[in-house]
Amino acid sequence: MKNISNHVSERSERAGGFLAFFLCLAIICASMPISGLLAAESVRPEYKLGPEDILEIYVDRHTDLSRVVVVGPDGKISLPLIGDVKAQGLTRTELQQEIAGRFKSYITEPMVTVLIQSFNSFKVYVLGQVNRPGLYSLKGKPYLMEAISLASGLTDDANSEEVVIKRDTERIVVNLSSFLKGDGDNRDILLQTGDTVFVPKLELEKKVFVLGEVGLPGAYDLKQTVSLIEALSLAGSYKPTANLTDVTVERRGDGKKVLYHVNLDRLINSGDMSQNMTIVPGDTIFVPRGNSSKIMVLGQVLTPGVYEHHKGMTILEGVTLAGSHTTRAVLEKAAIIRGHGDSRQVMQVNLSRVIHEGRLSENLDLLAGDVVYIPETLEPDWAKNILPMLESIQIGRDLVKNW
Repeated sequence: MKNISNHVSERSERAGGFLAFFLCLAIICASMPISGLLAAESVRPEYKLGPEDILEIYVDRHTDLSRVVVVGPDGKISLPLIGDVKAQGLTRTELQQEIAGRFKSYITEPMVTVLIQSFNSFKVYVLGQVNRPGLYSLKGKPYLMEAISLASGLTDDANSEEVVIKRDTERIVVNLSSFLKGDGDNRDILLQTGDTVFVPKLELEKKVFVLGEVGLPGAYDLKQTVSLIEALSLAGSYKPTANLTDVTVERRGDGKKVLYHVNLDRLINSGDMSQNMTIVPGDTIFVPRGNSSKIMVLGQVLTPGVYEHHKGMTILEGVTLAGSHTTRAVLEKAAIIRGHGDSRQVMQVNLSRVIHEGRLSENLDLLAGDVVYIPETLEPDWAKNILPMLESIQIGRDLVKNW
């Protein structure tokens, strides 16, 4: 009976010890910051401890030996009774075993738990097409996006579809573009200390960029030349809001940049195949936004200003919207200014013949974005006075954006 009593007493003592252990552990976890708990939960078995890591050391039934420690620059931590313990290079489990083994000289059956509050020694290289390449320390959960963010993000010519993570002999290719778009099952990648993240440069010579008012703006593979219409079809063609009269194609070569202006409206509506230029790998196509269906009427009219445009509107109708012409107007020299920069056209219209002789063939149609100008002299100086004046009030693309 005595043996049974002793056995029961011993089991009760052990049960009490385990109960005390779990109670203390619960108290410690409750007092830990949420970030510390999350960090502890995200520990991977292969994670190796290093300098500046913050550790929670708990020794069961010995709260006087339990404490929060920081791994020093020498890779060691310091604990009561056993002094310095090397932590650098060990996993959390290995450090638990090392500490427990050292405490055996002082306490019976030591039970040690190590939690990682902060991963401060987690270092990775972020190289290639990022704004600040270098070696970075990651705090908390060491994910790929955090590493790239620390390197101030990707450069404009980064190939985000083929980001490489080099890990010892392993090579992992990540489509960061798909992850950012939320496509498929792509997820942020949990890094390991010592990883090298390399962002390659986009091979522009194998891509065509289709931007602006198109269905799917972006970079598209292009291994051979195609027509402008074919290139636009790669991006889902143009939107109804597109301004087709001034599509631009930028081409780089030999360190130079050449900008081509294309009137896609003439190609589509008039069959002008000269506008369907050849697109080569490396080109950038930009389809601007439409100009909100506005025209501007200036010069010798009663109420100069901006007016709504509609399909089929003529120059005479535009002048009428502006309150008609003044008595000083020289109708023979009326003009329509279309486009901007090198592609600007000045089309003179003899409004006097339209009004007084009924020559409707000369009553030209207006396009959205056109400027109608009625001068007060028979010899208007377009180069010196009128066109510079139009530029000063940002006629053309810059003005149209604000209409």
